[in-house]
Amino acid sequence: MSSNGTELVAAPFPPIAEVTSAPFLGIMINWALMGVLTVQLYIYHINFYGKDRKLIQWLAYGLFAIDCVQTALATWDGIEWFVLGWGDPIRLTIVYTAGINSPLMDSLVALLVQSYYCWRIYILSGVLWWPMILIGLTLVQAGSGFASGIIATIVNDFRLLHEKDFVASTMFLSVTTFVDLAIAASTVYLLLRKADQQRLTASNFIVTKIVTLIVETNILTSSFAVTALAVFLSFPDRNYFLCPLYALGKLYSNSLFVMLNQRVVLNKATSNVHLHSSSNEMTQRHAAAVDFGAHNDNMAHRNQHETVFIRVDKTTMRDGDVERTMAANLPRDHEGYFSFDK
Repeated sequence: MSSNGTELVAAPFPPIAEVTSAPFLGIMINWALMGVLTVQLYIYHINFYGKDRKLIQWLAYGLFAIDCVQTALATWDGIEWFVLGWGDPIRLTIVYTAGINSPLMDSLVALLVQSYYCWRIYILSGVLWWPMILIGLTLVQAGSGFASGIIATIVNDFRLLHEKDFVASTMFLSVTTFVDLAIAASTVYLLLRKADQQRLTASNFIVTKIVTLIVETNILTSSFAVTALAVFLSFPDRNYFLCPLYALGKLYSNSLFVMLNQRVVLNKATSNVHLHSSSNEMTQRHAAAVDFGAHNDNMAHRNQHETVFIRVDKTTMRDGDVERTMAANLPRDHEGYFSFDK
């Protein structure tokens, strides 16, 4: 009852389906991407464990550990909302660990993955100033993501996030999107420029594969960030932004593992190209030998009673020799992007 005798009416609680659908779908997508990431880690482990630089291995296994923690926290949020809080709509407005496992851990994973891409841009271009600008921007998005997660945890109410966490959340998602697009554009430009300078068929094939991966993965991560930003701004009193945020960190990790594991496919494809070229060369030599013999029938007839000794030397290449040979045959301009040896 107010001072003038009028009764205050509380704002109606939104329909339960609108409050629960976004976090439920986000947690389900998070678990699905966690399964994909586990397969990616297994492929990386059996092919590149002990072969890549220690820093790359720490990055790969560290990202997987971070994502395991993030999935565990997201699952606990689901238990709090949908199991322990069953029948209590108010508990659906409590943030719990969502501020930590969504914006904070998403920005941490994005910082690690985007820093890796900036390093590859520096290797490809040899220019330091542009990668440093991108590193500065990704530090900005990481700082704003950390601030957003801390503010959300302190406020602990989804209904107040649009008012209390507006600046940090908007900066985190917008800068993340910009850095993703800038990294994709820079890498594609550098690879296409180097391929155009060399004009090699094998190089063009590898460039096409790398460019396709870069465009697809960066557009995917940036689209999820844009979606989260759009629903955060469009629906200030809803928690719809949780769905894309629960998937954003896993998309960054999976994109990095896809890029690392793509070397398995590229090595096989490059090996097939070189084997095909060697086969054509041997066929041409055999044909020349046949022609040479056809023009020397008289000499062969005169020497048909002579004994001819043929010595065959067999050489077996070890697996390490094959890998080193393939690495030597790879186009030099792309070793800067896929060179992770110790």
